[in-house]
Amino acid sequence: MTMRHPGTTLLALALLLAACQSQTPAPSPTETNAPPTPTEEQVVMKAPEFEHQADFNGGDSPFSAPYGIDVSPDGQVYVFDTENQRVRVFDATMEPLFEWGEEGDGPGQFSSLGFGSLALDPQGNVFVVDNGNFRVQKFDPEGNFLLAFGKKGEGSGTFTRAIGIAIGPNGNVFVTDDAVPFVQVFDEDGNFLRQFGGYGGDPGQFRHATGITLDSEGRIYVSDYTNRRVQAFDNEGTFLREWTIGKGGSLPGTPEGLAVDMEGRLFITEYRAGQVEVTTPEGEGLAAFGSGWLQAPVDLAFGPDGALYVTDQKANKVFVFSEQ
Repeated sequence: MTMRHPGTTLLALALLLAACQSQTPAPSPTETNAPPTPTEEQVVMKAPEFEHQADFNGGDSPFSAPYGIDVSPDGQVYVFDTENQRVRVFDATMEPLFEWGEEGDGPGQFSSLGFGSLALDPQGNVFVVDNGNFRVQKFDPEGNFLLAFGKKGEGSGTFTRAIGIAIGPNGNVFVTDDAVPFVQVFDEDGNFLRQFGGYGGDPGQFRHATGITLDSEGRIYVSDYTNRRVQAFDNEGTFLREWTIGKGGSLPGTPEGLAVDMEGRLFITEYRAGQVEVTTPEGEGLAAFGSGWLQAPVDLAFGPDGALYVTDQKANKVFVFSEQ
């Protein structure tokens, strides 16, 4: 048996290691400095910075308690001017275009009681909450009456104090009622489909449901005003999560209107605090703005250029904010 000296063995190992290293190409600078590809869980939503751009009182025919607002894909702004019992339509700069409505209980007439939202469907039809008449009215984009649905009551397909409305991706109509603790779902012709909710403070229940909106995936977000929270549901009304509004603020959280932007961020009007709060879909706070301008914001909607339009029930104005 041949015996090797320990120093000889160590020298051989060192030579072998050097040879292996010389055969392995060094990584390029691009490879060493390239950041890892982010996964969906790693994507962080940016905190928005919105600035006040303008505000409008209705011009020669001033608003009185404007509430519902929505914007068409071509930038026309629809406002439910509740105490004047009319829907007014403006261009993107808030120049008036046309209007319709008057007080009454006939087709195209309203009894708003000073509040109520509106929403546009993918075809541009306008659904308006007419809560004093216990119904929702549907109009074409020019304001021609198409149909109405609902009646007074607390059962399926009826209303007591309907307030919020949103249109889903498939055209279904979602309506909240701040006196009856359910979200009711109708088809585009006003036929009752289903409801979800119930009275209380547990997950999935409501004490005072107001604003409602849907995101691009069909998830439903509802302002639960008296419980001072926003709740999220899947498209069938199954509870997903909830979070408190106004944490750490000087006034109790009072969520009212809701809107989702193109990035999936949720914008919430805080009625008493006079501001708009922004959260992720999971409820993580991102920003708040509008304080000093807004007094009692109620509803809000995004224009095709990303401008945010907010109705203020106390200031009798529509405010416009843009992201910087």
